[in-house]
Amino acid sequence: MSTESTERVTLPETVADWEKDMAKYPELDAAYLHQAELKVKLKSASTIDEKQFLLLRVLWKEPAIEPVLDSDIFNPEHAGLQEWMEKAEASLRNYKSWKKYCKSLEKRSAQIPEGTFALAEAAQRHAANIETEEMRPTAIFTPKSHFTRSKAQHPPKKIKGNSLAEKEEHMNDSQPVTPERSLADDEDTEDEEEEESPLARKHPKEPPSDSNPLGDSPSAPKTPEQNPSAPKHPDESPSDPKTPEEGHSTLETPEGPSTLETPEDSPYTLTSPDDPDLLHMLYAPSQDEQIVNTALVDFLSALTLHTLLPLRWSMHRVPLKANFGNASYEARTDGYLDMTGVERRGQRIRALIEVKAVYRNRKRAAIRMQEAAQTVAWLASYPEPGDRLNERGRRIHLCQDRHEVFILYAEYTEKYLEYLRTGAGAKSDDPETFLTMHEFGPWDTTDPDRMKHLAPIVVAIAMRAADDLKASLSLVQAVLPYR
Repeated sequence: MSTESTERVTLPETVADWEKDMAKYPELDAAYLHQAELKVKLKSASTIDEKQFLLLRVLWKEPAIEPVLDSDIFNPEHAGLQEWMEKAEASLRNYKSWKKYCKSLEKRSAQIPEGTFALAEAAQRHAANIETEEMRPTAIFTPKSHFTRSKAQHPPKKIKGNSLAEKEEHMNDSQPVTPERSLADDEDTEDEEEEESPLARKHPKEPPSDSNPLGDSPSAPKTPEQNPSAPKHPDESPSDPKTPEEGHSTLETPEGPSTLETPEDSPYTLTSPDDPDLLHMLYAPSQDEQIVNTALVDFLSALTLHTLLPLRWSMHRVPLKANFGNASYEARTDGYLDMTGVERRGQRIRALIEVKAVYRNRKRAAIRMQEAAQTVAWLASYPEPGDRLNERGRRIHLCQDRHEVFILYAEYTEKYLEYLRTGAGAKSDDPETFLTMHEFGPWDTTDPDRMKHLAPIVVAIAMRAADDLKASLSLVQAVLPYR
């Protein structure tokens, strides 16, 4: 589904809205993600469309249409941040570089003053002058597939065209290509058909202790034509191949241990490990989006750089995979809030970063559906039962579309997590079986008043993340047996 066609879509805000949207598609009647034979065909290499979005059971709360007061844009109580706001404001009052930055925005002088915010301000000015209609997809859906030798001997055809729009149009108009599995995932097909969803699988093997899944400078994967000896998996060496069981993590759920297929299980490509065109669609941001990403991450980093908090704002495009047995998708973000000094990835990610070079109101529905897909993949990959990450306002997106910043957070209950794990509640109209996305903004990066309002919110988010992690680690240490 092209981004142009999604602009006719209005995302549901209530359960009643969702039911009306479902009624438009008879094939969605009683459909759910874990269904043995999913009635909705999830096209290979297609970006998320309205049908797939409806299956995620996501509602979207609209922001204030014409905000007048700061509280119209964002009330800290909505996201449970009020406890940290006073501390955040105090830290900024004594921050000399922050004061220089605010004065520079007010004067709008050509000369950017020296200081911690100099690079951020330069990138913000650049982002505010971008004119583009192009939007890169961040979530690709694929049906479950089985690897065969015949598929391995016939690689997919090259996709002609230079622009992302041409490639996407070509794939949507052509016959769907059945996704191939990597050699690392090669299993007996009969066993696979009877296999439970990774969101409910039990007793896995522990991941290798020497893995480093959060490197901030991942090298771009090469195709076999470029490097025939290269491994199929980005974290795999030729001399140490992984088995299908490796790379899984065990997490506690109310029903007991549950295994989630972590992003390390999946090669970078979803349709084929040898398809550079799909790699380009999902993993290579446009030059314009790199400018916006730099502007946002530099600004966030400058705000927290001197706080001594154990964190950093990373540009690592972390893979988040949601696997529902018969259908799956992988989403990549433009970065995240990374807690340092912690080994497990699920504890480290405390907020997601997503950017677009286009104005949000020009691609509103498409952008929101992608952000929702990222949030669901985050929950499916790292549910983190018992962690404060699941409390109100903790699953946060910090987004920038061109020169405007938005804050999103997801609201959900255990019933929704159970739907992601097993499909339970798929026929229910219980609001607790839905995820609700709350959107706040925009904050104009060229407006000094709006940036003064945004800054303490960002610092408060970082402070809360540090306190939450400290509490989680203390809880873990308290239940560990004495040595």
